[in-house]
Amino acid sequence: MILVAFLVQVVGLVATSVFTYVSHRAIGLPAWLATPAVTVLGGVVVAVVQAVAEPARPERVTRARGPRGQGALGVVIVLLVLVLGGVGVAVGVRYAVGWVTGNEDQVGRERLASAAPADSSGRVTVTVTGVVNTAHFTRVRLTVVNGEKQSATLSLYRNCVLTAGGVTLQADPFKSRWPEEVPPDSSQQGQVIFPGHLPADAATGQLSFLHVFVFGRFGADDSIVIRPIRLRGP
Repeated sequence: MILVAFLVQVVGLVATSVFTYVSHRAIGLPAWLATPAVTVLGGVVVAVVQAVAEPARPERVTRARGPRGQGALGVVIVLLVLVLGGVGVAVGVRYAVGWVTGNEDQVGRERLASAAPADSSGRVTVTVTGVVNTAHFTRVRLTVVNGEKQSATLSLYRNCVLTAGGVTLQADPFKSRWPEEVPPDSSQQGQVIFPGHLPADAATGQLSFLHVFVFGRFGADDSIVIRPIRLRGP
């Protein structure tokens, strides 16, 4: 019965955790872990109450009073061990999924040290509003304002790089949440994920879009180079 209850709780824990993570319903580990943790603890309480409250068999009432207390304590210890194992599995799943998708914990270390820098190509302006270090990635928050009469395309693949202190990071389009197509006379925000980190002692950095494509616009500088991006040290 204990093994079956454990399997049910772990499956529920993992399923709820993955669902919560994928749907972006929580920010940070504590909120993300609240629902599955409450579910597991509820199962533990029910199991303990059932183990303590179960009546002894009539022929063993006299001899079972002492051992029953020890048995209940053993059940509590086993369930606590199983709960800790389930929480460990959930944390491991979150860690792995965050590494694969780039959507690691939203809480990270902010490295942008001063007012948001910006640069323009024609009437397309890109502004850096945040540079955050997560466990494996650098997450850069950007705002794009397109004042052109046509849509502007700012692709990431082999087109967007972040550099500082001799280190160059290539944007990952699959992990980023970035609107590559910006409608005319509009603004959009997004996050660009760069695998790795800039040097911890780098004081300034630079973000570049090699090409900004606007249909029908020719002869203008189609690159955006945002510098200097002032960075906080360790």
